[in-house]
Amino acid sequence: MDLNTFESRATRATERIFSFAAFVAAAKDPSTDPRYANAWLDAEIVNALAGWEE
Repeated sequence: MDLNTFESRATRATERIFSFAAFVAAAKDPSTDPRYANAWLDAEIVNALAGWEE
């Protein structure tokens, strides 16, 4: 996944829970830029909390 796609998904991630889940899944991909590892961990925590609330 290229950086523009990654940033576009990050921007749209707050629009809907499914967009956010797609963003988290893409960030988890090992081919993603390693600088996003911390963002993935934070997103995974938020994603888990959102699922718990529902």
